[in-house]
Amino acid sequence: MVITHYKCININNLSVGKKKTIENISFYTIEYNKQDIYLQLPYLRMMYPICKKMNKNIYFADLYLSNKDNRHDILLNQIMKIEEKIYSNFEKIDNYNEYQAYSCILNNDNYTNYNKYIRFNLPKYDNEINVEVYAENINKEHVKTNISYLKPNILVKPIIKCSGVWFDHINKRYGLSWNIHQIKKKSISYPRIP
Repeated sequence: MVITHYKCININNLSVGKKKTIENISFYTIEYNKQDIYLQLPYLRMMYPICKKMNKNIYFADLYLSNKDNRHDILLNQIMKIEEKIYSNFEKIDNYNEYQAYSCILNNDNYTNYNKYIRFNLPKYDNEINVEVYAENINKEHVKTNISYLKPNILVKPIIKCSGVWFDHINKRYGLSWNIHQIKKKSISYPRIP
């Protein structure tokens, strides 16, 4: 596993890999230098507790992007460039223009200083959420997998993995599938965002 810093990713080294189709969903793997994409992100603030999508067994975390933090601006631009590069590979697919793109970057109109956030999935293995969570002052061998450590308003520094791009042929949507692989959390707590 090679982890790339979010500022250092070379968009030209992204490529589309194998295709799988299950029922009405097509899924293409995405590679970076012929390997899986793992990105180290800057510290971001947890927005809410871990959430579950309604009527689905999918869990996710929403992380704030501060409009006062240059690192978050760079991250936002890098994610948008990755999406644009990957999506451009599918422009020749029949009916591509009928599909609506989904982005992990979402708007947040409730807070002035945090007007966007990023939504990442939490992968599951044997019906359990499978994310390494550890405090910044603890060695990696003392990893905790208990997501109850992830509470609102804490700062986390995630490593994310892009598993690929999905196409939902019934709802005519597509998007990149970003999963949190590992989270380092700050050991101090922060006040709630007003």
